[in-house]
Amino acid sequence: MGVKEQLIIPFTGVGKKLLKEFGKRNIKEESIKYLYGNGYGKPDWKYADYTIANNKQAMVLINNDGEKIVKIKQDRQLNQYNFSRKSSIVIICLESQKTTFKKEFPEIEIVTIPDEFIWKVH
Repeated sequence: MGVKEQLIIPFTGVGKKLLKEFGKRNIKEESIKYLYGNGYGKPDWKYADYTIANNKQAMVLINNDGEKIVKIKQDRQLNQYNFSRKSSIVIICLESQKTTFKKEFPEIEIVTIPDEFIWKVH
């Protein structure tokens, strides 16, 4: 199908407003620059958004991208018995999303951005 993202956003006033922000701005790039300045590059893993320090693969999940969430689950399943390999994935999300992602992926590093980041003018 060639679908790159499947956004899981509530169909509420806030969800609609968030969708408009995704249409106007490059939230992924803004968030990676906010956290890492220029310390990022192209991803080594095709499902990640960026490579950051220590060759970690950053996945920006501010938009609740269903495709990426599935890829993280698949990676975890494939490597569940490989005790010599720690996860090289870093999830980047909003502070309000951290609890949900931590429950879903307790072994994966999570870095947060303040929720206000979405609503600030950049």
